Amino acid sequence: MGSSSNLLKFCLSMLVFAWIANAHNIPGVYNVMHYGAVADGKFDCANAFLSAWTEACACSGSATILIPQGTFLSSAVSFKGPCKSALVFQIIGKVVAPVDLLGDNWICFEYVKGLTLTGGGTFDGQGSIAWSKKSPWDFRNSQCKLFHIDVLGCKNIKFIAINVSAPKTSVSTDGIRIGMSTEITVSSSFIGTGDNCIFLGPGSQNIYISKILFGAGHGITIGSLGRLEKEEAVHGITVRNCTFTGTENGIRIERWHSSIFSFASNMIFEDLIMNHVKHPILIDEPYCPLGLCTFAVPTLVKISDVIFKNIRGTCTSELAVKLMCSLHNPCVGVQFNDIDLMYMGSGRPALALCSYVKSILSGNIFPSTCF
Repeated sequence: MGSSSNLLKFCLSMLVFAWIANAHNIPGVYNVMHYGAVADGKFDCANAFLSAWTEACACSGSATILIPQGTFLSSAVSFKGPCKSALVFQIIGKVVAPVDLLGDNWICFEYVKGLTLTGGGTFDGQGSIAWSKKSPWDFRNSQCKLFHIDVLGCKNIKFIAINVSAPKTSVSTDGIRIGMSTEITVSSSFIGTGDNCIFLGPGSQNIYISKILFGAGHGITIGSLGRLEKEEAVHGITVRNCTFTGTENGIRIERWHSSIFSFASNMIFEDLIMNHVKHPILIDEPYCPLGLCTFAVPTLVKISDVIFKNIRGTCTSELAVKLMCSLHNPCVGVQFNDIDLMYMGSGRPALALCSYVKSILSGNIFPSTCF
């Protein structure tokens, strides 16, 4: 984690979410309107936000940055620490991004320890204009231009009762992206986007996901593994008590084409409901996003100790389970316990396709065509 291992560092990239919590009046409130913010949705309030943050950050006692009722336009702004005490960032109103905002991030929190983001307000990235573009690579960003919440190099962060939303047709609008981070919790929330609802990249360790309602999007993706030299392993992923409705995938583990050595292990996917999901369980063939790949070198990603338990529901594709592991590194210790997935098509059963996987079975397994 480097020198920032004990600090909170995350960016909210063109995001929209409502964080439900009670807001309290406490001593040391830094109201952004006292620093020049205007709640008309037209005046750029970024400097006012930053001025309020700077004073609060220098305060040695309790400090709350308050964004009150109203609509506040803000260009990109980065709130940086370290600060003298733990801060509360209380948003009651709505913060909107300029429709022509470019760049990697919009609202960024960096090097801050003990930050609480609360208030029940909304960050609106106004992404509908970006979604109309033909290429998703033109931008790096309810309405984000690209990623909603980007968690990188973080430790011990909890996302509870949030709402992340973008239309199913919006391009590259990942909900929450996590990488190089540990002890991250996401629970009791709704996530529906046009891409990965939750993306767990290399270095994601001890991640806990529970009680999530997944709407549109690609479900939970772990990947793309094996792309970078000295890539940190994915380890200790727990997903429980979640419902996927109308998503492209349920759980997907994704490997890079011609990959280098990498590892993903100790993952538990338990008590999951799939409602009209195309592919509920997927360990994919090598990932090739632009079709310019050489497959002469086999994937070297090692996947081990994975538990799929009590997963049930319906799928819109005959192929409910697809496990395409590597000839050079077969998947080992993959356990299936009580799987019941039904194809919604006319009169045909769901199928499972498996390659180079050493599985352990218990309970009722359906489909069972490759076990």
